[in-house]
Amino acid sequence: MINPDTASPVETDGTRLTVIDFDKKRLHEFVEGQKGGTTKYSALWEADRSKIIRMAPIEYMGRYMPEWWDYAIADEIHQLAGDTAQGNALGVLNRVSRGRVCCSGGT
Repeated sequence: MINPDTASPVETDGTRLTVIDFDKKRLHEFVEGQKGGTTKYSALWEADRSKIIRMAPIEYMGRYMPEWWDYAIADEIHQLAGDTAQGNALGVLNRVSRGRVCCSGGT
């Protein structure tokens, strides 16, 4: 393992750490500066942009597809009352469509 701030190997008691050692949750180390005696906090992880970012389809639609559909059709909307995930998804469908047809069979 290499420290991203210093580009030097990460060591504990003179032994280089490997990926397996990070199962112990070691996420940082303190590094001494080259010219002074100051120490700084150095994270041993970085954001990884090479992986696919997964999100729920309704979240994707809400972020990237405004007014994409002409109509959104929802049935049994009486079951979506309150602050539920399905109710919130119906709100997103409402935002991303130009028109909406809502049906309810509740009595």
